[in-house]
Amino acid sequence: MSLPTKYIGLNHIDLETVGQIADMKCKIELSDDASFVSKIAKGPKLVKKLLAEGRVIYGVTTGLGENCGTAVEPELIQKYPNHVIQFHGCALGSLFSPEETRAIIAARLVSLAKGNSGVRLELLQALASLLQHDMLPRIPQEGSVGASGDLSHLSYIGAVICGFRTVDYLGKVMPASEALQIVGVTPVALENKEALGILNGTSAMTGVAILAWQRAQRLSQLATRVTSLAVTALNGNRFHYEKELFEVKNHKGMQLVAERIRSDLSISAPEYHTKERIQDRYSIRCAPNVIGVLEDVLSFTKGVIEAELNSTNDNPVIDVNVGRVYHGGMFYGGHIAMAMDTLKVQVASVADLIDRQMAILVDTNITTVYQQI
Repeated sequence: MSLPTKYIGLNHIDLETVGQIADMKCKIELSDDASFVSKIAKGPKLVKKLLAEGRVIYGVTTGLGENCGTAVEPELIQKYPNHVIQFHGCALGSLFSPEETRAIIAARLVSLAKGNSGVRLELLQALASLLQHDMLPRIPQEGSVGASGDLSHLSYIGAVICGFRTVDYLGKVMPASEALQIVGVTPVALENKEALGILNGTSAMTGVAILAWQRAQRLSQLATRVTSLAVTALNGNRFHYEKELFEVKNHKGMQLVAERIRSDLSISAPEYHTKERIQDRYSIRCAPNVIGVLEDVLSFTKGVIEAELNSTNDNPVIDVNVGRVYHGGMFYGGHIAMAMDTLKVQVASVADLIDRQMAILVDTNITTVYQQI
């Protein structure tokens, strides 16, 4: 069965698409839309024009960070980008998984494809070729993240398309230069703004966040199904999940979870118990309330992550529409950090819920009480 093709350009890319790329469930191509190709071409031309006019551009004619006041000698500007890429390759620790690496590459490609980073189409094609041939840079997990761009992590991707460092390809580790030669891809000789274009963004944290979000989404669905099974096993009170009950509190996630449980239990009409136990334990009757918070957080954080994914996260930003360079902080990863911190709290809360449900199911003191009622 042939895989669907996803096109990356000026179009909006959703989390599901990046998840498909990470799981190798689709092929990717760069858009051939004329407006996309034209915008990408204008970026490097504008950078060259401004350099010819003697303009100062951070990371192109200056040093980095606190060295932004130090000028790069004109004769060194051409060599500077490769040095910037290699200089940042100092991450440590375990490697990102293949799925995480694909998601990170995809996230960087989507950002650069917005056409506000001053990189050439050839560089985008080189990034796309990594995904097309599943030639994966070996990226250590420990390094700079989100404060001033995911500098260390993204440098390993930049190094590979330049023919440096190593990749996982054809089931083995090999030099990037060798892998590029096998697939017929010419190493990129970086120009001007392209080193920072690769490095100075939030794509590592965004790629990993997308996969974490998808796992949390599956957890919410699984926790709901487990709750339904627990209610069934314990002969629980089904009226805890009635539609009318959940209409009095206007949280969409909570209502969705209750609807799923009703569907699982095939509730067509209220089934009131007249026995002594009119209320089940919190972990049973309050499950929609608890899991519902996660559902609402999933909805909120999806918007945050997709906004970051489809943004230009870089510095400086090259505005080809008005011919200006903006120096700022569009590399800052605070939104992704906030989304992930919020998400992990609710994942932990659902984990506590399931732990309590399991305790009820296996604790004979509790299950005996349920069976007697």
